[in-house]
Amino acid sequence: MGSTAGGVLGSVLGAASSAVAAPVTGVVGVIGSLVSKALDFIPDPAKKMEFQQHALDLQAAAMSQQLAAETQEVQASAQAQADQHLATVRAVFCYSICACVVFNLIGVPLLHALWRLDIAPIMLPTNLLTIFAVIMLGLVGVPQALSAVKDIMGMPGDSSVSVLGVKVGNKN
Repeated sequence: MGSTAGGVLGSVLGAASSAVAAPVTGVVGVIGSLVSKALDFIPDPAKKMEFQQHALDLQAAAMSQQLAAETQEVQASAQAQADQHLATVRAVFCYSICACVVFNLIGVPLLHALWRLDIAPIMLPTNLLTIFAVIMLGLVGVPQALSAVKDIMGMPGDSSVSVLGVKVGNKN
């Protein structure tokens, strides 16, 4: 009976720890609950110790796999940010769009008010403005939203925020 429970525990934890997105805390919680339930069915103290050691080994393996996945993710992110060619093109594009918008909103009215010059504003296609919005959300909006979610989840007690129909909460 002990080897069957160990085999089931190993297959469940192996599947959970092989998924890159599986959080370590979830795996640790599964290990803890399964070990506590399985220990009730093992009468032999030596087999209990062997089972507990096996569970600890699986727990350590899950943590090391999670750490390796996070390390690879950080390295890939750092490598993508270090691409100077892409960063230069993105910056030039964003500065150009910002200059056009500033000229349209400040320059054209100012030239008309001071010197009575009738200059047409620069018409930007919708697809360029959409690309600009996606880039700016990716550079500014999404990281800020993710850090806000982490802050909310780290708050003690019962905290929740609902923005545009998306509810994020923490229940302790």
